[in-house]
Amino acid sequence: MYEDFAKLDIRVGKVLLAKLVKGSNKLLRVEMDLGEKKPRQLVEGMDSYYAPEELVEKYVVMLPILNLPNSAKSNQTV
Repeated sequence: MYEDFAKLDIRVGKVLLAKLVKGSNKLLRVEMDLGEKKPRQLVEGMDSYYAPEELVEKYVVMLPILNLPNSAKSNQTV
């Protein structure tokens, strides 16, 4: 059981920017600082739980997504 958990790439990042996705009523575009050269962008459906301004400056846990559809612009899940 631990071996399966140890395989996960769990990361903690700080939210730098959170905005509603144009044309959507529940998706957020989020930029996160993971300590890399530049922030990562993700698209998340957390709007029903948090207002965009509530997420900025917060630390969140995420798992990178490995198999994305070609149309997706997100590179992890929160």
